[in-house]
Amino acid sequence: MAVRFLIISLFTFAVFWLDKRAAVAGLQRVPEITLWVLCASGGVWGGWIAMFVFRHKIKKVSFCIVMGLITVVHCYIMMI
Repeated sequence: MAVRFLIISLFTFAVFWLDKRAAVAGLQRVPEITLWVLCASGGVWGGWIAMFVFRHKIKKVSFCIVMGLITVVHCYIMMI
């Protein structure tokens, strides 16, 4: 199970990085719903790390609120 979360977190981290590169270059962006689905699928830690490493989407309050909710749900599921 831990390996699954590590792999999806690494993949999520990479997708956040690609989205940041696209944002800087003015190219087609990754939809927010895609980023949230990746995080909800187990990549929430990779998403948070990417947000702060790349300073990506950290000023967008609505995105951070949804990320927070995903994190709370993820932590709750992990405790069950």
